[in-house]
Amino acid sequence: MKTILRLLALTALLLVGVVRPELRGATLADFGYQHMTVNNVLASGQRPLLIVLADIANNGGTFSHPTPYYDNLIFNIFTNRSLNGFVLENSGGLFLFKRANAGIIGPVTLTSVELTQSATNDQMRAGHCIAAAVRAGFDFSGFDTDGNGVITQDEITILIVENNANGDSGAARWADRNGVGGSFKPPGSSVSFRTSVCFVTQRVSLATLCHEVSHLLGTKDLYGVWNQECLSSTLTLMSCTITWRDNPAIYHLDPWHKMQLGWAQPRIFSLPAGGRAEIPAAQLTGWDKPVLLYDPNRGPSEFFLLEYRTSGHPAGSGFDYDTGVADSGLVVWRVRQEGNHEPSLTPRVDAGPLPAQNLWRFCNKCQGLHHIANADTPVYGACPEGGSHVATNSTAYQVVMNNASAPGQHDWSWCSKCRGMFFGPGQASSRCPAGGTHDGSFSANYSFVQSDSTSPGQHDWRWCRKCQSLFFGPNQASSDCPASGQHDGSISGNYAVLLEGQNLVVWTEGAPSFLRGGTTAWHSDESTPYLHWLDGSPTATRLYVQPFRSSDASITVEWLSESDTWVDFAYPGGFFFPELGTFPNPFNTFAEGIDAVSYGGHLKIKAGSSPETAHVGKRMTIEAYNGPVTIGQ
Repeated sequence: MKTILRLLALTALLLVGVVRPELRGATLADFGYQHMTVNNVLASGQRPLLIVLADIANNGGTFSHPTPYYDNLIFNIFTNRSLNGFVLENSGGLFLFKRANAGIIGPVTLTSVELTQSATNDQMRAGHCIAAAVRAGFDFSGFDTDGNGVITQDEITILIVENNANGDSGAARWADRNGVGGSFKPPGSSVSFRTSVCFVTQRVSLATLCHEVSHLLGTKDLYGVWNQECLSSTLTLMSCTITWRDNPAIYHLDPWHKMQLGWAQPRIFSLPAGGRAEIPAAQLTGWDKPVLLYDPNRGPSEFFLLEYRTSGHPAGSGFDYDTGVADSGLVVWRVRQEGNHEPSLTPRVDAGPLPAQNLWRFCNKCQGLHHIANADTPVYGACPEGGSHVATNSTAYQVVMNNASAPGQHDWSWCSKCRGMFFGPGQASSRCPAGGTHDGSFSANYSFVQSDSTSPGQHDWRWCRKCQSLFFGPNQASSDCPASGQHDGSISGNYAVLLEGQNLVVWTEGAPSFLRGGTTAWHSDESTPYLHWLDGSPTATRLYVQPFRSSDASITVEWLSESDTWVDFAYPGGFFFPELGTFPNPFNTFAEGIDAVSYGGHLKIKAGSSPETAHVGKRMTIEAYNGPVTIGQ
């Protein structure tokens, strides 16, 4: 008898199982809520901000705008064109900058030595501007809130406005007068500085201003590879923002940043369970506007955030800092995070197959492709135009190597003399700018896809029949060939060179086909394809946007989990016949099936009849299988 009881207990344990942590109810903290801090300090309440007008142009302190313009641009909340108005609306009233003393100092001047150093070193320029503010009489000691004698960026935000350029630009940089990335203490100051600051030009756009200052709160760039991609453009402040001077256009932060900063509390739902939710416009009050969808069986590391964005200025939206948003409708954000809630990295969408070798660059002198060995201390080979190759303003490239199964043409080689790429079988007739023929004796076996317009990477690279090198075809007229004159690609295929780089996995899934970083929202009465995970595995869930107008204050979105739930009225059920809703182990009542089927799912009932009646209160498709089904009398 005891043996039978032990077996029954063991069977029950196997059927019930042990509840894994990822199957328990997830909390906002599991998804990174309030993770984004500076020195473990959240961006909440009020934080002092000092504007330093820096005379970098050394022109007597002349700026494009009068001093009150910059005070209004930063602190005035009674407008739709200020940094304070932006953070107040995006944080739902949780955060605001206040004036540090008078809030503005300057124009301050730099010494000739400081100006010289500032021209080539951003860290030193930042430190020198702080030192100039100290010389001008600003006392920072009152902002040392923890009393440790060191000013940090969670204690005071320092915004430096420079008058040496009129375009739209900005940057967040570490400040150190010594240029080595440490702390420093300016002459005449009673406190040291260990902080980052923000630089902007005197005619900075509102979006660039807000973007760069937000970096001092911990935000991350989401535009992709700098100067090459522009993911989720004008759907998040943390995409690329540089446009034209004094541009007032503005748009919100994405819901992932708001959640990480503690400015939003998304409503958490199960993706496979299906459901329906009303989503208010991002610019309206309330912290729980976004919807977070995840699969409890996969855990909280990867999820989707849904938000409603509109430039239509819905009623109740106040000054409205989202009028410059790219589109009106449902915006879907894909997020994947590591265990520390930092976003994961993945190769950019056009990076192509791996393994591939990084650190290949384009030489704008000869138009050829060359390898630089190390990004911090690059090694340059001989250039046919004279001197060495240059990598200035080059895109970062990568090349597939030693992969026999890779598509395309193989047997390309690296020349150990000029560090350029050439076609290995043509080595005997090649020409190297370092003299003689190319030398591929130390090379890996490289491959390039040719004449395939659908392949990833940058196309229009060509093989030169004179020197055997690879060069960028559209610039043939300005190229230099070591065999004489210009490169000759007249009989070459069209080669694609892969692009190096990685993306943070926080981007929009744009319509109509989940384009990574796309700027088209999902519109009224539109359905998405089935959602998929980052690894390519599909879900059974798609999204549907109920009809709306772009000026509506909210939209209603359904996530339809179109999985199958089975019912068989003749199934016995019980301990030895578990009811799991699957084909071999169905439920045996209509009510159980209705309760278990996902929102938008398929309830499939095997042929039979049941006298029961039940209330259907959610969206589903009910189908009879293998014959008629009768329910009720």
